[in-house]
Amino acid sequence: MHRLGSVALATTLIASLLVAGVGSASAQSQQDSPAVVVDVAESGDTAITVVMAYDLTDERDRDAFETLQNDDEALADLESRFTDRMDRIATATTNRVDREVIASDVTVDLAIVDDTGVVRLSVTLENLAAVEDGQIVITEPFASGFATDRPVVVTYPAEYEVENVTPAPDETDETLTWESNTSFDGFELVLASSSDATGTQTPGFGPIAALVAVAGAAFVVWRRRD
Repeated sequence: MHRLGSVALATTLIASLLVAGVGSASAQSQQDSPAVVVDVAESGDTAITVVMAYDLTDERDRDAFETLQNDDEALADLESRFTDRMDRIATATTNRVDREVIASDVTVDLAIVDDTGVVRLSVTLENLAAVEDGQIVITEPFASGFATDRPVVVTYPAEYEVENVTPAPDETDETLTWESNTSFDGFELVLASSSDATGTQTPGFGPIAALVAVAGAAFVVWRRRD
């Protein structure tokens, strides 16, 4: 978990995140530790959640976090910056997938759980996944330079099965999980409705003992590839 030295440091860390999101309640409730949660809906809309955790055992850190938590102006500024960035990502994704992708429902949420400050940045990317002939297919923006120093967890509708996914996840148990610092270049996830699924083609599956701990500043970055 990250340490906070001041409100300014907390603001800088949060503002430096280039993409984040919260989606459904199910996605949010399963992750209070650092992670990127991607919740793919049957409609193709995809909710993305970035969860950050800060160590608040030091009283000064807790005071700094609480000050930021109650600063409506600072939170509004963070939300505005994040909205602008997500709009740019949605536009870039639209150009790559040749269908309109819209960023909506952007939120910034701060909470304290015991001695941990939990920050969630949230967005829904409407029409992110292609939906056709009983399949849901998602590639961008993950396929083009996505990188994160935290685990990535993908959830999807119960009525669907994984037809194919690249790269292979490190864990599969109703969700797909990749360890932190995984390269997602060329990412593709194909989900098929249970009645149409032909079987999962995911080499290299295997449970992992624990998610990799997050250390240092938390960043989620889509590198520009103009």
